[in-house]
Amino acid sequence: MSIGLLLFCLSSFLSGFLHHWYFFLVCQSFQAVADSMIVPAQVVLIRKSFPQDKMGWAFVLFSI
Repeated sequence: MSIGLLLFCLSSFLSGFLHHWYFFLVCQSFQAVADSMIVPAQVVLIRKSFPQDKMGWAFVLFSI
């Protein structure tokens, strides 16, 4: 999860400063790959951290 978070932050930072369209798309692609590493780990953390009766509330906040 930490590699995904690092990749996401780095690609977000770089995409904000790039002036060339193709490099921007590459950074956005890395962001998508990093997001696909982060989200499943967050779902597991939510399931382990919250009791069953608060699970819906936790996933609503996660979705927002």
